[in-house]
Amino acid sequence: MEGAADVDIALGRHREAVAALTDLIRRHPLRDGPYSRLMLALHRLGRSGEALEVYRSMRHRYADELGIEPGPELQELHQRILQADPELLHTTSPAEPPEPARARPAQLLPDVSDFTGRDEQVAVAVAALVPAEGTTVPVLAVYGKPGVGKTALAVHVAHRVRSEFPGGQLHVDLRGDGPAPEEPHDVLALFLGALGVPGDAIPDHPADRAALYRSRTADQRVLIVLDNAADEAQVLPLLPGTAGSAVIVTSRAPLTVLPGAHRLALDVLNADACERMLAAILGADRTSEERTQVERLVELCGRLPLALRIAAGRRAAQPHWLVETFVDRLTDERHRLNELRLGGIEVRASLELSRQTLPDVDAQAFTYLGLLPTGEFGAWALAAVLGTPVGEAERRLDTLVQVQLVEYAGRDATGRAGYRLHDLIRAYVVELADACGVEERRAATGRLHGAWVVMTADAARRLSPRRPPPVPLPVEPWLVPGAEDLTTDAVAWLEAEWRNLVSAVEACVRDKSEVDSSAVGFTWQVAASMSTVLETRGYFDDLRSLHLSGLRAAERVRSAARRSSPPRPAAVLPHRPNCETRGVRTEDRCPGPRWARSGPGRSPPGRRASSLGCGT
Repeated sequence: MEGAADVDIALGRHREAVAALTDLIRRHPLRDGPYSRLMLALHRLGRSGEALEVYRSMRHRYADELGIEPGPELQELHQRILQADPELLHTTSPAEPPEPARARPAQLLPDVSDFTGRDEQVAVAVAALVPAEGTTVPVLAVYGKPGVGKTALAVHVAHRVRSEFPGGQLHVDLRGDGPAPEEPHDVLALFLGALGVPGDAIPDHPADRAALYRSRTADQRVLIVLDNAADEAQVLPLLPGTAGSAVIVTSRAPLTVLPGAHRLALDVLNADACERMLAAILGADRTSEERTQVERLVELCGRLPLALRIAAGRRAAQPHWLVETFVDRLTDERHRLNELRLGGIEVRASLELSRQTLPDVDAQAFTYLGLLPTGEFGAWALAAVLGTPVGEAERRLDTLVQVQLVEYAGRDATGRAGYRLHDLIRAYVVELADACGVEERRAATGRLHGAWVVMTADAARRLSPRRPPPVPLPVEPWLVPGAEDLTTDAVAWLEAEWRNLVSAVEACVRDKSEVDSSAVGFTWQVAASMSTVLETRGYFDDLRSLHLSGLRAAERVRSAARRSSPPRPAAVLPHRPNCETRGVRTEDRCPGPRWARSGPGRSPPGRRASSLGCGT
């Protein structure tokens, strides 16, 4: 075989020699002769990079299996190829005809016909991928939460710029959003095959594959789309080595360590773009006829493109439905994700993939966010339900922010970091929390209630130092390590936490299966602690709301003792003569101004007197 290869090389039949020698090396991988002849044939075909890769691959194999270096003849040939020795190109036959053109892959997914919005982001992406001449490979890293439309944007932009890359377009789903991401080694084999490298010529060693990939993409102007990347380590081996090609990466994390990348954050669509998307799918006539319901649908879907597309698809599949029909189905948060699925596509599955990639401690923290009363919270609240110090909860939140499951919401009134959940992610974590055992949920919420009891009592003491403390009730206090100074500025703390506190009290009434004597004690203890603060500042409607929630909770568990001795009887609260009753009992009328009307420490919008049936 080696003699036949010598004849082919001498006569200029280099392609035939390469095929024969590649097969010979596969059968006899530890013989020097086939390697030297293959390197020479490749070099004479103008494929010097591949010739050098043959040497590097052979050197690694000799070192691993024999513990020796290549022989002197091979080392000399390697150096002559590196130095482009013209003598190596001499043959005894006419010049070899040009090698056939390399494969030109065209692997892009179809563009989305009703792609809507994102005009600014598309312009930024196009500019990043087609820069002025330079020596680096442009890399666009698109990141955002699940379902926000990263893949759709990447594919749309790729089609916009594909004419700039005559070498072809490669695309791969790296599956980094799930528990089993693709190995770069395997992706390189796919890419090399798409670029025309025969399977038996693809090196086994990962470094050799990456080097051959860089050689094949050199000066070819190839566009590479790496969808759903897990991290930088998965992406780096898949980057070309020389200018001319470009890369689009999508990921849920921002990939901040990726060198030279232009990062592009994607958030939910604005309301106008959402309505245009629905009009494109459902028809402008339908959306204009039910404009109010379309706006409500956009709100319930959290302006998330995946949710909107599913909602529109379900409506389109049921022509007899009004938009209002589907809006009604989405109203209940605990069943919303059941409705947001169509065929094999669902919002819940997208979120579940992200959860499966989390370490156990972070997955538990993510689940326990469903035990908090609202989707906006501080790290201390997560620390309370987890039973950890605040610093540990902050580390868990850092991870969840990194993978776009939690959003950083700026600083609250106390100066601490605030966080929030997208509405659909909030619905998902509520499902996860509901799946926990009853005792596990009760213990976690008990810690949160205990922390609030401690903090409200301390805030009340600071704001009304002369008022004696309320009589302790059967609520076990919980001191959160690292949160001791939160109520130093009591007004700021109340401003930051009032909405969550009221929501927690209301949840004790709303969640029938969870109400027990401890929950009743929590509502009364909060009302007792806050009575003086709210009363002396004239926040009577907020005080009444707390008391009525406590009464309802007590009634729910038939706690006659608690019902007969509230911290402050509602009937003796001051009465406004002009308060409209509209069927409300005298003792339930709204007597005064709301927390929200009086400067610092006000309650959030939505705590209206009308919620009790009174005029404002």
